[in-house]
Amino acid sequence: MAKCGRNVILYDPNKNRIEESEKNLEFVRVLRKATNPDALIDELNKKRPDMMVFVHSRVDDMELERISEALASPKFQNLPILLLVELECQERVAPLFPATNLVISNRAEDSADWVVRVEAMLEELDNQSQVIVLDDDEYFRGMEISLIDDGYNPIEMSCGTEVIDYLTKNSADVLLLDIDCYDMDVFELADKVRSTPGGAHAPIVFLTDGVTEELTKKFNEKSSCGYLVKPIHGKDMRAKIEDAIRRGPEMLERKLVVVVDDDVMTLKSIQAMLKDEYKIIALPSAMQAIKYFETKVPDIVLLDYEMPVKNGLEVLRVIRSKSGFNNVPVIMLTGNKEKQTVVSCIQCGAQGYLTKPVNSISLRLRIRQLLGVVPGAVQ
Repeated sequence: MAKCGRNVILYDPNKNRIEESEKNLEFVRVLRKATNPDALIDELNKKRPDMMVFVHSRVDDMELERISEALASPKFQNLPILLLVELECQERVAPLFPATNLVISNRAEDSADWVVRVEAMLEELDNQSQVIVLDDDEYFRGMEISLIDDGYNPIEMSCGTEVIDYLTKNSADVLLLDIDCYDMDVFELADKVRSTPGGAHAPIVFLTDGVTEELTKKFNEKSSCGYLVKPIHGKDMRAKIEDAIRRGPEMLERKLVVVVDDDVMTLKSIQAMLKDEYKIIALPSAMQAIKYFETKVPDIVLLDYEMPVKNGLEVLRVIRSKSGFNNVPVIMLTGNKEKQTVVSCIQCGAQGYLTKPVNSISLRLRIRQLLGVVPGAVQ
C-alpha cells in the first residue's frame, strides 16, 4: 500500500510561532504555511492537502466565516483537521469547521503534544489507499473527491504534469484520470505514469463524459481497470476503486491479444471469449491492423484470412517483415478448410489456424499453448 504524501497546511497568525512549529514538523514532506485568512484560502484553493493544522487566534474571529465557507467545498468534507483553540472558545469556534474528520485540542498545550497528534493523523492516512484524482474541471474534481474521501486518501491533481511530478517522489494505489487532461494527451500521460517509480504498478481508471469503441480500445491497450462515465455515483466510484485495487496487478500482467477481422460479430464474439483472461484490441480492417503494428507489438495475433482490400496473408507478410514481430505467434481464422489455404498460412509464418465459427475452448487452449502457459506449449 502507498503512503500519503504528507502534504500539510499549517495556519497560525503568529509568524514566530509558525517558524518554531516548522522545526518540529520534520516528518512533513510538504509544509504549506499561512499566517492570514487570505493566504489560507489561497492555499486551500490551490490543492487539497492531506491534512490541515489550524491554530485559532482571536484576531481572526471576523474572518472565520469566510474560512468556513472555503472549507464547505465538497472536497474538504472529510479533510483531517487538527483545530488548536482555547478551551473557552471551543464551543463557539468548532461548529464553523464543517469537516467531519475534526480533532480539537487545547491551544495552550505544549507544542510537542500537538505535533505528536499530527504525526499520528498522518500515520492513519498512511493506512488508507492513496487515490490520485485528476480532473481539470474544478467542480467535477471536487465532487469526485467528495465521493471517495471517506476511507481513502484523495490526492487532488488538476493537470498531468502534477501527476508525474508527484509520482516521481511518492506512490499511489489507484489513479482516476479524466480523459480531457488539458496539458497532455491522457493516454500519453498513462504511458508516462508507467515510467515513474510511484506509478509503475498503480491501476488506472479513466473518467469520461461518454464512451466509444475507439476509446474502449485505448482503455484496454493501456492496461486500465476500465472507466467511469460522468456524472458518477458514489457507490459506482467506490466499487470501481475497490475492483481496481484488487485486479490492478493482474491487469498489468495480462497478455495483449490483437484480433483482426472485418466481421464485427466475430470481433465481439472473440472479445467475449477472452476478456476475462487477456487484454484485447479488436481491429476491424487490415489497414487499421497494419497501422497499429507500426508502433505496437502484441503478445499474440488472431488474424482473419479473408478480408477486403488486403487479405490476412498480406497482413501476415507485413507482420513477418518487421524485426520486432519475429517471435509473435499468429493464429489465422478462416472459414475455408481447403488444404492449400492451411499450407499458405503456415508458409507465410502463421503458427496455426482455427476455422470459423471459432470454438471458445479450442481458441483459449491454442492461445495458452502458443504463449507457453500449458504443457505442450510451443517454445
